[in-house]
Amino acid sequence: MKQFKSFILPIVLLLTGLYFVPLKIYGPDFSKVPGDLVDARFNNYILEHDHKFFTGELESYWDAPFMHPHKNVIAFSDNLLGSAPIYSIFRTFGNDRETSFQFWLLTLFILNFICCYWALKKWSTNTILSSTGAYIFAFSILLVGNIYNVQTIPRFLIPLIFYWSWKYFSLKDLKYFIFICFGVVYQFYCGIYLGFLLLYSLVFMLIAYIVIYKDFQLFRQFNNVRLFGSHLLTIILAGALFYPLISPYIAISRETGMVPFEDVLPSIPTIRSYFFTSKAPILWGALSEHGVLAFGNWWCHFLFIGALPWLGILGVPFVLFSNFFESNSKKTILFLFLGLALSFVFCLN
Repeated sequence: MKQFKSFILPIVLLLTGLYFVPLKIYGPDFSKVPGDLVDARFNNYILEHDHKFFTGELESYWDAPFMHPHKNVIAFSDNLLGSAPIYSIFRTFGNDRETSFQFWLLTLFILNFICCYWALKKWSTNTILSSTGAYIFAFSILLVGNIYNVQTIPRFLIPLIFYWSWKYFSLKDLKYFIFICFGVVYQFYCGIYLGFLLLYSLVFMLIAYIVIYKDFQLFRQFNNVRLFGSHLLTIILAGALFYPLISPYIAISRETGMVPFEDVLPSIPTIRSYFFTSKAPILWGALSEHGVLAFGNWWCHFLFIGALPWLGILGVPFVLFSNFFESNSKKTILFLFLGLALSFVFCLN
C-alpha cells in the first residue's frame, strides 16, 4: 500500500490525465490539435518562428514577416519564448510543425503535473494530497475550458515559486529568494499574462503571511547591509534578464497607446464566472446554460474549477474549528486561504 501511494498513484493519475485531456483531444491518430483555426494556428506559428530564430534561419526575432511593413509585431501578443525550446527539440528530431506542436503541449501537461506534485509533496509530505493537487493543477476542468488559449498552459514553474516563497518567508534563506526572482522572470518568458498574475499572487501571499504569522523579521533582516546588498543584486540581475523581454512590449504600448479599460471590462471575472464552464463536461455541462448570455466575452469566463477544489475551499472553516489538526497546520491553511481570498477578490469585476 505504501509503495502504491508513493510511486504508483502519481503515475496512474498522470497517465489518466494525459489520456483524458491532451490525448483525447488529439484522437487515436493524432490528427487534431486543441483550439480553433485562429488561436491554435497562431500559437503554432509563434513556436515555429521561435524555432527558426533559435536555429539561425531568422536574423530578427521581434520583426516577424507579417503585418508588413510594421515592425516589432511579435510584441502584440505572447511570444512563448520560455517553452519554445521544447517545441524546437521536437522539430530538430524531424517532426513537422503540427506534430511538434502536439508534443510541445503534451510535454507541458507532463511538466505541470510533475512540478506541482514535487512542490506539494515537499510542502505537505502527503502523496495522496500531492497527487490529487497535481492532477487538478494539470488536468482540471478549468484547463480544459481554456484549452483554446494554449499560451496559458506553460505554468509548471508556478507551484515551485509558491513553494520557494513559503520557504523564503519561513526560513529567510537567500537561495529561495534567488529561485523566486529568476523563476518569476522565466515565467514571464513562458507567458506574459501568467507572469503578471503570478506577481499579483505573490504580493497577496506575502500580505497573508505577515497578517497570519506577524513575522516582521522578514523585513528586519534587511538591516544587515550585506544581506540587503545580496537581495538588491539578485533583483538587478533578474531585471537585466527581464528587460530584453519587456522592452519591445513597452515600445508597442507607447506606439499604439494603452487599451481602454472599458474594452477589457467584459473579460474580467465575476463570481458567476467561477461556476461557468463549457458544454463538454458530462457532469457539469449544465453550468454552461447560465453564462453564455451573462457575459460580454463569455468565452473568457470558463473558470469553474471542479467540485473537489470547491469542497476543499468550503471545508477550510471546518478544518480551522476542528480538533483534528495541529495549530501549526491550521495557521498554514489559514495563510494559504487568505492569500487565495485576496487574489480572488482582486481579480473580480
